[in-house]
Amino acid sequence: MSNLVVNPFASIELTRERSAPVGLRVSAPFPGRGRLTTAIDSRLHPRLFQSLRTLAESARSHVRGRLELDETEVSVLREAGYLVPPSEVPQAPRFGCLLGEDLPAAGRKPRLAPGTVVVTGFKLLTAPPRLPREKRHLGLLGLTGRFPLALVRDAVTGITAVHEVPDWLVGACTRLRPGGPAPTLTPREFQALRAARILLSQEELTRERATWRYALDSARILLEHRGYANMAGLFHPAQMKALRAYYRGLVSSGLLVLGDPQSLRYVRHNDPVSSFFHEQLAGVVSNLFDVEARPSYNYLGCYQPGARLARHTDRAQCRFSGTLLVDFTSGRTGPGSWPLVFSPPGGRPGTLHQTSGECAFYRGCDIPHARPTLPEGCRSTSLFLHYVPRTFRGALS
Repeated sequence: MSNLVVNPFASIELTRERSAPVGLRVSAPFPGRGRLTTAIDSRLHPRLFQSLRTLAESARSHVRGRLELDETEVSVLREAGYLVPPSEVPQAPRFGCLLGEDLPAAGRKPRLAPGTVVVTGFKLLTAPPRLPREKRHLGLLGLTGRFPLALVRDAVTGITAVHEVPDWLVGACTRLRPGGPAPTLTPREFQALRAARILLSQEELTRERATWRYALDSARILLEHRGYANMAGLFHPAQMKALRAYYRGLVSSGLLVLGDPQSLRYVRHNDPVSSFFHEQLAGVVSNLFDVEARPSYNYLGCYQPGARLARHTDRAQCRFSGTLLVDFTSGRTGPGSWPLVFSPPGGRPGTLHQTSGECAFYRGCDIPHARPTLPEGCRSTSLFLHYVPRTFRGALS
C-alpha cells in the first residue's frame, strides 16, 4: 500500500438490514466514468468491514485513523477507487473567470465617452473576506485566495458577476469609485473594465435599461399567454464560458454521479458554484411572476447521447423554474440544441430550441415539459433553477 493513497473524494457509508450493520458502500470518482459505488459485504470481508467502519467513525470524531490491510483488502479498495496512486488523485475543477482575459490587441488609446461612469455595485475584495449571507457561496468557488475578487453588480439587470482580478489590473480597480467618473486608465485597463461592464456611459445605461424593461415585459406576457418564456443575456458571456469549463471539468474528473431516476445524465444537487448563479436570478423570477421568490434548490444535469426526458411536472419546490442551457455540443447539422417541449394545460404544445446562456422560465408544478431522445454525438448541459414564494413553508431541497 506504500504507493497508494486514500482518494480524498471517496466516501464510506454504512448499510443496514433491520437496523443491524451488514456492509459498507464506498463511493469514489472514476475519471471519464463518473462517481461509482462499490458494496462491501461484512460477511465476505469481515476484517475490512470492521477496519473501514472504525475509520469512518474516527473521521466523524475528527480523529486520524489508520488502515492495516492485507493484499486482498488493498485490491478490493483499489478496485473501488478508495485507494489510488498519487498520480490518479482527481483534480477538482475550479470556477475561474479572470478579468481582462481574451481581450483584443490594444490599438490606439480609446477616448472615454462623455459621462462615462463606474457601474454602481462594483466592489473589490483584496483579501479572503468574511462573506455576508448573500455572498456565502463565493468562499466555495475556488476563487478566494489566488487573486483578489471583483464583484460586479450589473447596473441594468442587477445580476452580480464575480471575476478574479490579475495583478496588472488591481491598481486600476482600487481607483474606481462606484457612481463616479472613470479614473485615468491605460488602453488595456480601459478595455478590460469595459468588457466586464464595469464602465458604462450614461447613454448606454439609458438605452440598455429601456431594452431590459422591454425584455421583462415581453417575458411576462409570454408567461401569461403561453406558459413559458425564454430570456437571453442574463449572465455575462465570460461567466458562461467559465461555467461551461467548470462543468466539463466535473464530468471529466469523474466527480459527478452518472445516472439517477432519469438516467444517462451526470448530476449534482446544489453545487456551490451553481448555487451562486441560482441566487442571482431570484430578482428576475420575482419580477416575472410578480411574487417575492427565493431559491429552493438547483440541479445540474449533463445529458449524454440517448438521454430522454419523459413528459412530467415538477414537485412543490419547483413553483417557479428556470432551465439555463450552459453547454451543447453536436456533431450534426440542424437546430442548435436539444428541444424542450412544453404542454400547457388547455394550450398548444410549444417547442423551444435554446442557445447557450438562455434561460427558459415556467411554472414547473403546472406546465408539463419533456425532451425527445438526445441524438448520438450530442451532449447537453443544463442547470435547473427552482424557486418558491417567500412564504413557502416546506423543505427547500
